[in-house]
Formats: sequence, structure tokens, C-alpha cells
Amino acid sequence: MSEAEPGKQRDRKRTEKRLVDAAIDIIRTEGFSALGINAIADRAGVSKVLIYRYFGNLSGLYRAVADELDPLQSRAAAQALEGIKPGTPLAEVVRRVILDLHVAVKEDDLTKQLLIWELSYHNAITEAFSESREKTGLELTAQYRQILEPQEQARELDMHALFAVITGAVFYLTLRSDSVTEFNGVDIGSDAGWQRLADAVAGLLKS
Repeated sequence: MSEAEPGKQRDRKRTEKRLVDAAIDIIRTEGFSALGINAIADRAGVSKVLIYRYFGNLSGLYRAVADELDPLQSRAAAQALEGIKPGTPLAEVVRRVILDLHVAVKEDDLTKQLLIWELSYHNAITEAFSESREKTGLELTAQYRQILEPQEQARELDMHALFAVITGAVFYLTLRSDSVTEFNGVDIGSDAGWQRLADAVAGLLKS
């Protein structure tokens, strides 16, 4: 390897980071609709040709952005997993996941913006974030399955389907709570209401 090659690699990594950071900055300040190859290149201060050279195309850059924006589930799962010890009942694990995921969504305006965008549009941006979220979700489900495997009740459950329903419900109800405070008689705008929801689901899983 020539002496110049390490320097070129460093320059490439720096430029890739500038492009990813520029895209994230646009999302945070102007929203997803403002993203575009010219806008990103201008914000990064580099030629748009480098997007194609380093990421293949704009979709490749979007995937890098999605990976950089630490998928929501990984943060929420990390919080939930910290307090889960081997032998923790399935019902308690699910209760913790519901509450931790709700808090993670509620406190992250960018994630809420992204979820709304994904529900409203199907394009290269939303596809990249959906792919990243799906990959993370599968990895986390595998982690929960490993923790819960010794429990007979958990072995009999379709864990992927269970967490799909839970995640979808938490996403929707958390987004809904920004505009309404009550859903089917439950105060989804309060901690007490979410405790009620988590307890109800956990109660169905108690052996």
C-alpha cells in the first residue's frame, strides 16, 4: 500500500461524514422534504459527484444517514434490557418494552417526524429508514428471544408477531397523544394512562 492511500482513505471518510452530517442537519432544521442531492452537497460544501462516488447513489447516502441516526428501537431496547435479568417473566419484559419505547418516541421529535413522514410517503428516504428500522427490530427481537428462551410460555409465542403488534401500537398511540389526550377511554397523554396500557397487555401474558 502506498503512503498516499491512507491519506486518501482519511479524506474519503471525512467527506462521507460531512455529507451524512449535512443531510442530518437539513432534516433537523428544514425537514425531510428539503433533502436533495444539491441541497446536501451545498450544505456539506463538496461536489455532488462525490455522493455518487462514495455512496453509489442518493439512496446509498440515505441508508448511511439512517444508520447514523441510531434507530429508535436500539435506544429503547438498551434501556429495557438493562433491567432484565434471566428469568424475568415475559409479562414484565413486555410491560417494560411498552413503557420504555413510548418514552423514547415521546422525547424524540426527529423520530416522530420520521414516523409521520414514513406513513405519508414512500420514497428513497423513507425506504432507507424503514430498512434500517427493520434490521434493528429483527436484531432486538433475537436478543429478547435469547433472554426469554428458557421460559416455556415464551417458546410457544410468535415473538416477531408479538413485538410487531406492540411496536406498531406504541408508535401510533404515542404520535396520536400529541393531538388527543384520550383514546378509547384511556388517557394516552399521561404516565398513568400508559401504565394502564402496559399493565393490560402484561396481564394477558401472565401465566
